[in-house]
Amino acid sequence: MAKPPAFLSHTDNKAVASVTTVTASSASATYPASNLKLLPITKVWRSATAALSSITLLFDLNAAQTVNVVGLINANLTSAATLLVEAGTTSAVSNFSQSMAYVRLYDWVRWLATSQSYRYWRFTLTDAANSDNYLEVGYPFIGNATVLDNSFAYGWEQEDEYVSLLTESEFGVRHAAEMYNRNRFRVKFVNRTPAELDAIRTVYTTAKMNITPLLFLPDSGTPTHDGYMGTFTGPFTRIKEFREFVSMEFVEESRGKKLAA
Repeated sequence: MAKPPAFLSHTDNKAVASVTTVTASSASATYPASNLKLLPITKVWRSATAALSSITLLFDLNAAQTVNVVGLINANLTSAATLLVEAGTTSAVSNFSQSMAYVRLYDWVRWLATSQSYRYWRFTLTDAANSDNYLEVGYPFIGNATVLDNSFAYGWEQEDEYVSLLTESEFGVRHAAEMYNRNRFRVKFVNRTPAELDAIRTVYTTAKMNITPLLFLPDSGTPTHDGYMGTFTGPFTRIKEFREFVSMEFVEESRGKKLAA
């Protein structure tokens, strides 16, 4: 792993802070831009029907904020979409510009090589051939993620988890329906000093295990990569020897059924 993992808590996400104002250039009356500041991530903003090109989401953070990671979670953008993030001292966002590339369905993440500090941030979305005939985002993030001092040990696990409803008729005919899917991670930090484990524990205790969702970036050094919104699951079990060890489990939030205002 090139760089240590990073975490951005929902409470540290400037895109959803109480002082932040969100303005969309197009929005459905049923799925307004105000949904972007709300959990769960299934409470989505949606553009008007057939509004598929150069749709903007402008975030006024109320003051300049240090930012090292930006992105959109639970978006319906396809691999043919283009996404541009811009920032600036005014709403014209003319001081910083960075394109974002498709990595996986639903989630677009960009780690900034150099942290930026601006008040205004804007995403511009284009997906002209989107078969839904609208654009949709569940959760934006703009923030300064906590980067741990150390990577987790090799042999960490990433599990694709599909949850389905399985029934059988009285004649034994099987019927299965997909309910949702998500990713689950199991990682270990080994041979660490007490101070290094304290930093990891702080991330866990600040989130109160599964109370506060957070963004998990397995590799903070890759500009365009996977990011996962979810929670820790299970206790923080610390093995104390001459050096210290800990195992952690993180589960991604389900995208579920889309919720209106």
